[in-house]
Amino acid sequence: MAGHSKWATVAAVSFVAWGVAMIMGGMFPMPDERHGGFGLGLAVPINSTTRQIMSELVSTGRVRRAYLGIAGTPAPLPPPLAARLGQRRGLRLVEVVPGGPAAAAGLFLGDILIAAGGKPVQGVQDVQRLMLGSTIGTRLPMTVLRRGAFVDVVAVPAPLE
Repeated sequence: MAGHSKWATVAAVSFVAWGVAMIMGGMFPMPDERHGGFGLGLAVPINSTTRQIMSELVSTGRVRRAYLGIAGTPAPLPPPLAARLGQRRGLRLVEVVPGGPAAAAGLFLGDILIAAGGKPVQGVQDVQRLMLGSTIGTRLPMTVLRRGAFVDVVAVPAPLE
């Protein structure tokens, strides 16, 4: 294509992917006069998390994310406990940032996060779904398995900077 710039295309796709396509939830060509061409809208699955993000984006022009200060990896639960809870895995904390909201709540390295906000946690995505702007500054109840015993804590997520 004569005069075609891959950088203009990347910029157009980026603009549309985070703007109109996210709100419309479809896939369609989108004129982008700033770059002299057409962008491509991307399909975005619509679920409750997407709806909350879209609402915040439309009302404030930005998306805020909450922060707990943890990193984890899926970990199998002991079979009797898995049967009792109806979930096979939890999230083993492999990092708890000192001074972060999770540390302030009393979470420790090695804890297995079982539930957060009243919902089961089996992987990182389960926690990420809770880290929306509306969670910042609110009480987030969490249950962990620590040395074979359940421990309940309450964290207050901070804004992700």
